[in-house]
Amino acid sequence: MNVVAILTGVVPSLGVLGIFVYVMRGITRGDRHEREAIAAYDREQAAAAAKPTEAHRESDLNDSVG
Repeated sequence: MNVVAILTGVVPSLGVLGIFVYVMRGITRGDRHEREAIAAYDREQAAAAAKPTEAHRESDLNDSVG
């Protein structure tokens, strides 16, 4: 059995596998970070929408007085 011939056939496949794993890991990490950023942005927008503005407070005060 010729070890050099076996390594010549296996090493390129392992190299391609390593590149594939590296790229897929980067894609999944990027997607996870993007989803976290979108969720944080959505939370901020929901909090901002739930907080009454100064104009709303003044109109509520005027409505309760009159």
